[in-house]
Amino acid sequence: MRAEILPDVSEVVEETIENRAEVKSFDQSKLKHVETQEKNPLPTVTTLEKEH
Repeated sequence: MRAEILPDVSEVVEETIENRAEVKSFDQSKLKHVETQEKNPLPTVTTLEKEH
């Protein structure tokens, strides 16, 4: 019964080849630059000392 749920090896290999082709053809020049902002920063040593 479990063998019916899992994909065949040939299907997995085929999907892997297709996914690699998509990654190789991806055009990075279409991406825009974004500044990363940390939304949940770790507490500072001073903050931790105040809590205790």
